[in-house]
Amino acid sequence: MRSTGARLLAVLGLVAAGAESWWVATTTPFTAGADAAVAVGFALMGLVAGRTLHQRHRRPAPPQPETTGSLWPWAVLIGALVVLELVTYLIGGAHRQAWPTLSSLYDTAAAHHWARGLFAGAWLAIGWGLFRR
Repeated sequence: MRSTGARLLAVLGLVAAGAESWWVATTTPFTAGADAAVAVGFALMGLVAGRTLHQRHRRPAPPQPETTGSLWPWAVLIGALVVLELVTYLIGGAHRQAWPTLSSLYDTAAAHHWARGLFAGAWLAIGWGLFRR
């Protein structure tokens, strides 16, 4: 069971990730402000990752069960998304509204500040989940 200090750190981490996501969402892409916001996020995640790795090396790792998973489902999914993006881009042309690309769908969804903040938070959560594995 987690200690009170560990719970407090987890809550503070979530609050910091939310604030970082909100800050990133306020910037204009490919500007110095956006670069600074992303750099701060990378630095904070690097500190958390370093601390986590340091703690893992101090205690013995529990035995891990054999994994039977493979990367091919991810390769198929990513390949399908790339093909979908290319096909809709090539078909779309002047008919972009009828055949939107994934990136144009994202642009429409991210037109609102709160949506960009959610996307940035989801991106952080996915990265953290992959790191924790």
